[in-house]
Amino acid sequence: KTWMQYHIRGKTESDTPGWRVSFSVSEKMLVDNFTMPQRKCFLLLKVILATLSMKVNEGLERKHGEDNFKPFKVSGFLLKHTIFWTMEQVDQLEWRMNNLHACVLHVIRKFEKFLKERNFPHYFYGKRKNLIAADLSKSPEEETLLLNDKCNMMLEAVEKLKDNEFFYKMIVASTHPSVTILDFQWGHLFDKSFTLLLSFIKLMESMRKDNGKEDLR
Repeated sequence: KTWMQYHIRGKTESDTPGWRVSFSVSEKMLVDNFTMPQRKCFLLLKVILATLSMKVNEGLERKHGEDNFKPFKVSGFLLKHTIFWTMEQVDQLEWRMNNLHACVLHVIRKFEKFLKERNFPHYFYGKRKNLIAADLSKSPEEETLLLNDKCNMMLEAVEKLKDNEFFYKMIVASTHPSVTILDFQWGHLFDKSFTLLLSFIKLMESMRKDNGKEDLR
């Protein structure tokens, strides 16, 4: 991370100047250098976690009422920083297409860890910049309790992804025509749909391979 680039953006609101440091250039450099397995991980988990969060939001709606909570959303930004941290700890040799399921699980475990800690650290700032801090700071007690509900329910759902049977169900749910969240950055609309389908096929092939290894044990 020593090569990171950043720039400062100036912004005015009601004649009050405000400043923020933007690492968008560095983030773009990292994403542009994703290997194919890393891109597939991002693509697949963006869709799977979004589908999962919709189910979590249904549970939150039943518990708190439709208009009494802000829906839990796994943004591409949050996932991207989770993958950056995962890439630091997983050997480059593991990021292979024939090892795609294991790569996805690495990212899921990192995401699960951050949920437990209630801290999604910014990749360049570290833990001092918590990406969900906006939900935590300057919030009344009931908002903090609601955030805990969101994290606990999402954590319970994410933990299930380590079970192959549940994972298959989420793949099926994520490929349903009603899931219109193909807003990732590579390719046109048709290409996105086709790429997504092929990516899920590759993932299932990798899962079957992993299952075969477990059977041999």
